[in-house]
Amino acid sequence: MLAVFALLASLVASVSATLTNITVTDNSPTIKYTPSRSGDSYQTWNVSYTGNDWSTTSPGNLSQGTSQHLTYYIGATATFGFRGTGIYINGSATGDDAQVTVGGEVITPRGLPASKEGMKDQWWDVVVKVNGNRGVFLYGITFTVDIGNDG
Repeated sequence: MLAVFALLASLVASVSATLTNITVTDNSPTIKYTPSRSGDSYQTWNVSYTGNDWSTTSPGNLSQGTSQHLTYYIGATATFGFRGTGIYINGSATGDDAQVTVGGEVITPRGLPASKEGMKDQWWDVVVKVNGNRGVFLYGITFTVDIGNDG
């Protein structure tokens, strides 16, 4: 019986974690924006694209290039949930205009980008909250997951 336990213990020890980063853009449906996903940036989040020249916008050239969500609205939030061991919020904010919490814990009281690593492998809720009106940009979120052993 002890030999069986020793064999099982050696098998468990030989299984190694493979950590993988997954990135979602700011347009991912996995990110919930409040008060809403797109509108006037002084009242909610607003989505724009690097490939658009707004002076010549037409139906044929909408949504070209890299997207970003921007808001000046104090109290706006972007919420994201994931199971994993690390999180990286790609964005920018002036001073203390953005606060990021992971699992209810403030990981950065000021600004973006923000990150947290070495977390317990479990479900996490991430909230980017706008605290000031100088502009908060969100470009995307990368999270780290354990996909198990190789092969």
